[in-house]
Amino acid sequence: MAGSIGGGMGRRTHRGEFESRSSWVSFGPMKRWMLGLLLLACGPRKPEMVPGKTMFWRVTSSSVAFGACSDDPEFRQGIQPIRFEPNTYLVYKIDPDGRKARLQSCQSFDPSSCVDHSSGLVFDVAGTQLLLSRESKSPIGNQGCQLHVAQTWTLSDEGETLNTEVVDVLSLVDNRAACDSLEAQVKADSPNGQGLQGCVITFKIGASIR
Repeated sequence: MAGSIGGGMGRRTHRGEFESRSSWVSFGPMKRWMLGLLLLACGPRKPEMVPGKTMFWRVTSSSVAFGACSDDPEFRQGIQPIRFEPNTYLVYKIDPDGRKARLQSCQSFDPSSCVDHSSGLVFDVAGTQLLLSRESKSPIGNQGCQLHVAQTWTLSDEGETLNTEVVDVLSLVDNRAACDSLEAQVKADSPNGQGLQGCVITFKIGASIR
């Protein structure tokens, strides 16, 4: 009896294994096809600006570059790459109509914890980019010359990464005589002989999708 039971169990096991393997062979092509669809659906994120959506980008790099600017150490030391910590995020929310996006300040990754950032920065949506232009003036020296800064922001959604460029173009305005005198002094103090007029400062920030 023991041999009979053993034989029967052996046949059932063999038949079960055969049926199991047959099923795998039969469904193999379908499984591969489904896996292909899954991989396609989970492929690299495409650049997009979705109305009403809040985007979280983890900052990964920061740099600053100078073009046609004074290299006076006192001038350069005061302009550093934008600082960030390991948990620094750049967050913006796109308006429901998809035309504007607003920089956000958040307590967590829950969009409901976010409010408009105190800077008040609001960008225009242009395709997969966010754009902003603004100007400012501030006194420089004490003879009536003003430092004018024309600033542009460009945030480019590249899918998995976000590239941000903030470009400042400097000029001296209002009191020409005072500004010319100041520019001459800055050039004299600069090893490269450059001044402030037409100086271009470019800040770059790299970020990856959360």
